[in-house]
Amino acid sequence: MTWALVPAAGSGRRFGGGVPKQYLQAAGKPLIAHALEALLAHPQVDGAVVALAAGDTLWPGRTTLHGKPVVACIGGGERADSVLAALQALPAEAGEQELLLVHDAARPNLCAEDITKLIDAAATHADGASTAKRTRCERSRRPCATADSCRCATRLSLRVSLQCASVFSTCESCAHEP
Repeated sequence: MTWALVPAAGSGRRFGGGVPKQYLQAAGKPLIAHALEALLAHPQVDGAVVALAAGDTLWPGRTTLHGKPVVACIGGGERADSVLAALQALPAEAGEQELLLVHDAARPNLCAEDITKLIDAAATHADGASTAKRTRCERSRRPCATADSCRCATRLSLRVSLQCASVFSTCESCAHEP
């Protein structure tokens, strides 16, 4: 089984505007809808846990999509806190070897081919895999030293059995928490 963890508790503070970024409209739908539809339309993804901000009034209360379960939980102040909350909210049927895909709600450009590549890569590595492009660190704005060294990487897969501390390690290229 494969589940998606979708951090969606951000307020959009850095982005600005009156609406959190995940609820901005693109092609007639909020960004979070695009992300969830892409994830749950994939035949290898069995469900999603969405980590929302406390008091989120924009979440439509969705419990299924494409016939697959959507579980909502309260996220945290930082992305890592929301991922951890989503991890803790996984349904009981999610086993120790469950593959988890982490994808930010405000990232709508997700295609089935990328999801398949990520799942296939994770199948060959005991701890999981990540996909990203070289980009700039969100805090220092310096180029990241490696493609997956900063929190700029938004697609990640891991196993439930991993210790959470190993997932949220310090960024090597700019020495801050990812």
